[in-house]
Amino acid sequence: MFLAVVSFFAAEPLEFALVYATIGVFIFLSNIPLKLYLRSLRSVIWIVALIVIFNALFTHGEVVFHYRGIIVTKEGLANGVVFSLRLTAAILFSSVLSHTTSPMALSRAVESLMKKVGFTLKASQTTGMLFASAIRFVPVISEQAGRIWMAQKARGTPFDSRNPIKKITAMTSVIVPLIVLSLRRAEEFDLALRLRGYDPSRERTHFVELRWNLKSSLAIIATVLVSVALIV
Repeated sequence: MFLAVVSFFAAEPLEFALVYATIGVFIFLSNIPLKLYLRSLRSVIWIVALIVIFNALFTHGEVVFHYRGIIVTKEGLANGVVFSLRLTAAILFSSVLSHTTSPMALSRAVESLMKKVGFTLKASQTTGMLFASAIRFVPVISEQAGRIWMAQKARGTPFDSRNPIKKITAMTSVIVPLIVLSLRRAEEFDLALRLRGYDPSRERTHFVELRWNLKSSLAIIATVLVSVALIV
């Protein structure tokens, strides 16, 4: 996740080559098909296109195309490509993390790191639980939103209307029930934790203990080297 943030410091061709080479190595070591990672980019294709278009049209510089008031500049195209490559790299780094690490392992890593930094036991375990719960509820909420959308569409809700007022009203018919259901699920989750005797102020044991190994050391070294190369 840190590399996803650091990738926004890349600006030169060699820096982007280093970033994407690192992504390639991580994808190869994950033993996960490349198409799964490319699938994660589908949702941002339009965002990437808009970034390039807006930068090309609204950045001042050397004009490379001019037609009926539409001006495209060299600097705008360069900025658009740079921002698009940064965003794509950040998404791919995040996809590697999500495909190779379970939500529970992530929450335990956050909890362990907070303890070592100096946070209290209660704060560390509460944050870890919130982190794991948020990740686990994302697909559930997404599925629920899809069901509500299909139900409202079957009732004739004009999601495809070009009228902005009608479109906002249509989206409200999905957002409001989704918020209500999410709050209800959160309340049920809190009740389930209480019934199982969960107490964040007490030290918990784990069936599988996290161990530092050679892969962890290599990952830290790679992260530090790439970060230094991009930031310094």
